[in-house]
Amino acid sequence: MVSNITKGKHTVQGDIDVIEGSAYNTIELRLKEKEDVREDAEGGILDRLTPVKSLLRNRHKRCLKKVSYERGVGGRMEKWEVKTTIQKEKVDTVDEQVAYILKEKLKGIQKKLKVWNKECFEDLDSQTKSAKEKIQQLDIKGEESGLFEEELEREAKHNLHRLVRFITAPVARQLLVTSTKVGGEMGPLAMFLVYLLSLSRVKASSNIGVNYGQLGNNLPSPYRSIELLTTMKASRVKLYNVDPEILELLSTTKLKVSIMIPNQEISGMAANQSIADEWVRNNVAPYYPKTMIRFLLVGNEVLSYNSEQGHQMWHDLVPAMRSIKRSLKAHNISGIKIGTPLAMDVLQSTFPPSGGTFRSDIRDSVIAPMLKFLDITNSFFFIDVYPYFPWSQDPYNISLDFALFRGSFAITDPVSGLVYTNLLDQMLDSLIFAMSKLGYPNINLVISETGWPNSGDIEEPAANIFNAATYNRNLIHKMTTKPPIGTPARPGVAIPTFIFSLFDENQKPGPGTERHWGLLHPDGTPIYDIDLTGKESVTDFASLPAPTNNMPYKGKVWCVAANGASKTELEAAMSYSCNEGNMTCDALEPGRECYEPVSIHDHASYVFSSYWAKFRSKGATCYFDGLAQQTAKDPSQANCKYPSKSLWKKEKNRSAEKIISLIKSLNKYNVTISLRKSQERCKINTARNYLHEP
Repeated sequence: MVSNITKGKHTVQGDIDVIEGSAYNTIELRLKEKEDVREDAEGGILDRLTPVKSLLRNRHKRCLKKVSYERGVGGRMEKWEVKTTIQKEKVDTVDEQVAYILKEKLKGIQKKLKVWNKECFEDLDSQTKSAKEKIQQLDIKGEESGLFEEELEREAKHNLHRLVRFITAPVARQLLVTSTKVGGEMGPLAMFLVYLLSLSRVKASSNIGVNYGQLGNNLPSPYRSIELLTTMKASRVKLYNVDPEILELLSTTKLKVSIMIPNQEISGMAANQSIADEWVRNNVAPYYPKTMIRFLLVGNEVLSYNSEQGHQMWHDLVPAMRSIKRSLKAHNISGIKIGTPLAMDVLQSTFPPSGGTFRSDIRDSVIAPMLKFLDITNSFFFIDVYPYFPWSQDPYNISLDFALFRGSFAITDPVSGLVYTNLLDQMLDSLIFAMSKLGYPNINLVISETGWPNSGDIEEPAANIFNAATYNRNLIHKMTTKPPIGTPARPGVAIPTFIFSLFDENQKPGPGTERHWGLLHPDGTPIYDIDLTGKESVTDFASLPAPTNNMPYKGKVWCVAANGASKTELEAAMSYSCNEGNMTCDALEPGRECYEPVSIHDHASYVFSSYWAKFRSKGATCYFDGLAQQTAKDPSQANCKYPSKSLWKKEKNRSAEKIISLIKSLNKYNVTISLRKSQERCKINTARNYLHEP
């Protein structure tokens, strides 16, 4: 929120950030110029700016406190005192100014202010007192005590929001305009009204962060990696584990840090508070606040693990988050938020966005309590969102331009009427609608991972440098624009964003794209030019070679041994694959058609192709711990025919299924589907047959 503050002939353009925390954190009101050191709303207590003392820490004594801020105006240092004191003994301060400025016209609002003041102070005072008495009477301890405290915080926050419900945003804006016009400068009432307009949620910075992964055997040292991050002017970094060397190095930078707690720690923390206490004592307390740790992220895409052990993690996730919260409180750390990064597969439905819903197997048991925790602690919903994946699964029915922010056309949600010009907004809003259906419409988002692969396997279309640069440049432009753009469902709301990832990581398992999301080569040179600050226009970068693989490959593909692969490792990989059975290696028996030539490399190529062709439909990839690669050149020799996969036929059938699914999802809204003439005739006929069904 931007305001003009006038004193004499000097005007200062500043940002007013209001930071709302829970009853055990702080709410800080601060005024800062554009050139000041930026501090994020999620950061809590400021490290380099004079902190504005607690609004809620002593909530039964006062609601706002006098604020002083040193400002330089016209080359002179002047002390600005923002008198927003509305202490219990002086509740008339704001009321008198309202009466002076708006007189009889706003008497009704004046009465509402008085009502709220009474409720804010007296009700919270009595609630706090009765709550303490109840805790003593019931001897509530451990996790039950934490749950009770969360309910108390939730009620306290609702009381604070009553003023916003009494005085709606349009009326508050009218008050703000009138007060500045009458007073000639931004007086105490105007400052207070700015606070009202910003009270509902934390204000999030839109600076760009980077995920720093280390799954590679050729990556630079931590020192060089942190140096590269600062040179690139990243504002924040997300770590996938706790590395003491990296945390020490980060203490010498201004990078805001997010640390991930491994999945394997979750169940222990949920069951035993002492495990969470020990983790915070060993991995946070020694570095904070010198290292600017801003988020602790419990697990990574926990709700995507569909196994017996994974299901146990689902139910342990929120209790583990509560345990970490209690540990931070025990260590007197109030400036760190707690979250958990989730993948888009937590949603059962994503299209149209207004139809977004969470999966039924996690909605009530995991998501609902997690949203309650995030709401009470005023934290963020962390989401890993990759437009590449839904596009690559259906490239004939989703425009590549739509996925790359190139805005050649728009899609209108048939229910909400909201217009979407890019796939990312569509995906994010489906999550926002899903949260709203559970009663949490205002929890802010953080994009914990997003990006576009710069290379991949033959079967992975549009994974190239041109598209990766296009996506990330347009993403940065969107997320750094001032004022924030937001999404159609939440216009004007900033979304902190982490790009995945800093380096290409050659030891990541899975398809080829998994090893090619980096902004940098392992030697530290850029894969393509990027400006994380968003100051450089997307049209200012040097042109890149046009892509050649923007549509799915139409032909056969084989999986063969990579050049230079270790013979020992190839033998081990063959042994594993042949033991899986299914006649994978029968053709290599002595005297059979593929026994000759007797070469480890040739035999491995046959085994890899055979195994991949048989098990690809079950998730097998052409990776084999980095020993294999895809090829479009037939490696068959004489009578030995290597198994292959014909990708075109499979993709065609998949597209036909998806278009029918799309029509079914939209038909209940009476939406007319218009199929492009360029689509295959079989798709058109199949779709028409469906539309004519009763």
